[in-house]
Amino acid sequence: GVGVGVGIGGSGVGGGVGAQAAAEERSLVGVLSNAMGFLVAVPGHPEHGPFYLVVGLLNMVQSSSWTLPASTPTLYLQMLSLLSSYAQPSLPYHLPGVDANDVLYAHEPEYHEHVNELSAKVLDSLLDSLAQLAADKEKAAPRVQASFALQLFELLVSCSSLEPALCKLAKRLYALADKSGFADAAHLRNSRHELSRRAELYGGAYRALQETLKPLPS
Repeated sequence: GVGVGVGIGGSGVGGGVGAQAAAEERSLVGVLSNAMGFLVAVPGHPEHGPFYLVVGLLNMVQSSSWTLPASTPTLYLQMLSLLSSYAQPSLPYHLPGVDANDVLYAHEPEYHEHVNELSAKVLDSLLDSLAQLAADKEKAAPRVQASFALQLFELLVSCSSLEPALCKLAKRLYALADKSGFADAAHLRNSRHELSRRAELYGGAYRALQETLKPLPS
C-alpha cells in the first residue's frame, strides 16, 4: 500500500498571475494530464524499467514552477491514479498489439515494490500541495483545496485496500472538504454513495470508514 508522510495543513505561496500566463499553465497541465492517462497502456523502457516515463514526468512536475492553485494537485492526483492503475493485476485498457506493463513486468516482485514506493512519494507530494493551499492567498485556493481533498478521498476509496493509515487519511480528507464550506454538495453525496456501495460489497475497512463519518443530511 502507499504510505502517508505529510498532513493537511501548512504554508503556501500566494500571488497573482497574468491571464496569458494562467491560460498557458492550464493548457500545459491539460497536456500533461492527458499524457498520464495515455501512459496507462504504454509499456515501460526495456533498459530503464517500467516506470521510466512516469519518473521523468514526476521529476518535471517537481522541478517546474507552478503558479495556479490547481496545477500541482491536478498533476499529482492524475499521477497517483496512473500508479493505482499500474498496481492492478490487469490494466483498465490496452493498445491493440501492444504488451503493457501488466504483461511485461507485473509478475516481478520488484515491480509492485516500485509502484508502492512511487505511490507513497506522489501521495506525499499531493498532500504537501494541499497543505500549501491552506495559506495560499489566491481567492480560489480554499475551493481548490476542498475539491482535491474530496477527489483524493474518492481515489483512496476506489483504488486502495484502505489499510489503517489510509483509512485515517480518507477520514481527514472528507472532513476537510465537508467542513470547509466550499465542497460541492452533490460531489460530497456521490463520494459517500460510492463508499456506501463498497461497504455493502466488501465490508471491512470500507464499513469501518463509513461508520466514522457523520451521516449525510436526509
